[in-house]
Amino acid sequence: MGEAISRFQAVLDALTWFGVRDYVVDMSIVRGLEYYTGTVFEIDFPPLGAQKQVCGGGRYDRLIEEFGGPSLPAVGFAFGIDRLVLAMELSGVSPELAPRCDVYVVPVSPEVLAYAAQVAELLRSEGIRAELELARRRLRDALSMADRLGARLAVIIGPREVEQGQATLRDMARREQVSLPLADLPGEVRKRLAA
Repeated sequence: MGEAISRFQAVLDALTWFGVRDYVVDMSIVRGLEYYTGTVFEIDFPPLGAQKQVCGGGRYDRLIEEFGGPSLPAVGFAFGIDRLVLAMELSGVSPELAPRCDVYVVPVSPEVLAYAAQVAELLRSEGIRAELELARRRLRDALSMADRLGARLAVIIGPREVEQGQATLRDMARREQVSLPLADLPGEVRKRLAA
């Protein structure tokens, strides 16, 4: 018992090293999972009421071994995303959401899907965040989806592009587009994203 208390005190000491001073020791906290073997913790947001825990976790010494891994003591935790969102709303915090992709690749028919997939992979291999339209939406609807995802550019692939080894690059904000050889696409995308 003395060893467990000294380890617990070491955890409390470590909190102050990292500037955490506003905490409460509550010896009644019990996490609902049996694999914890040491200190457990919760992060609360009291305005949420009875469901105020936004994070919880603790120490487990044998869990990894029980699942066939090596004997490795560890600490784990998990956030409740739904509660974090509620806490943010109650605090008046609104995160700035980054666009999901920079380029949305749109095949205009199922026959050009393989080529469109290659285009998306080419862009990704160049470090460009690209998504491929797979829902077989009409062009107008696919471009609307690109807007909703925050894509600055769309690449439109039709039979002509496949036949000529090209891609049609559309600037979503300016509503202008240009056709160019596939080899030139990554460079042009980078140039337009940097502008």
